[in-house]
Amino acid sequence: MTEQRVIVDALNIDYPAARVVNNLSFSLGNERLALVGESGSGKSMSARALMGLVRKPGIVSANRLNVLGNDLLTLNSRRWQALRGNGIAMVLQDPRYALNPAKNVAAQLDEALTLHQRLPRAERLARIHDIIRAVGLGENVLSRYPGELSGGMGQRVMIAIALINNPQVLIADEPTSALDARLRNQILELLVQQSEERQMAMLLISHDLPLVAEHCDRVLVMYQGEKVDEMAANRLPQATHPYTRTLWTCRPNASTYGQLLPTLDRSQP
Repeated sequence: MTEQRVIVDALNIDYPAARVVNNLSFSLGNERLALVGESGSGKSMSARALMGLVRKPGIVSANRLNVLGNDLLTLNSRRWQALRGNGIAMVLQDPRYALNPAKNVAAQLDEALTLHQRLPRAERLARIHDIIRAVGLGENVLSRYPGELSGGMGQRVMIAIALINNPQVLIADEPTSALDARLRNQILELLVQQSEERQMAMLLISHDLPLVAEHCDRVLVMYQGEKVDEMAANRLPQATHPYTRTLWTCRPNASTYGQLLPTLDRSQP
């Protein structure tokens, strides 16, 4: 049986006005699990809970919330700093807002590395050069600033920053939604390649069901803060749950051009 690196049991996330995640449970081993659903379904908030990034007045509670043997509900700030970006890392949606515009790529990679590891300068530089090549970029990128990078290059830099400490768990929160179709496939293929080479578990948050079906092992479907369906990702085209089936069939493509797409029946729970 695969070792469970992430265990979520009855996760709730509450704000004064509403509960945004309700009784969510899942586990993640050495595999690729996708969280899918509409905007506002609770996918990203669930991921933020695993990173300790739910801001006040949000309140996180659960029967169990565990990453790599760490009880996230009891971690102090020092232990969070040791875990976040080291054992578990996150790739965000848009590099324009996630990267520091005042530092070049090399400085941002070095900062991520030195936060968790005390290495001689020569070894740090070697690691930086290795990781930038691993994500498919040339070493000339290291001297550039975020404003000089294309969207695809910026996303690869964010992946390099997330991977430089060899995390055992990677969360990718909509890593391709700001990219065109060609780049979306390239970035997902890169993430899959790195997860396999590094034996790294990956939690992918996405709206793109065809990419999920192609690149993930399992999929968990969320609606209004709750899990409503779960299956092998390659079974998405044959989904039987009404919500999951509608998510799949409402995708626009060449064959549906000029036609009305199916809409969700929100009278159904």
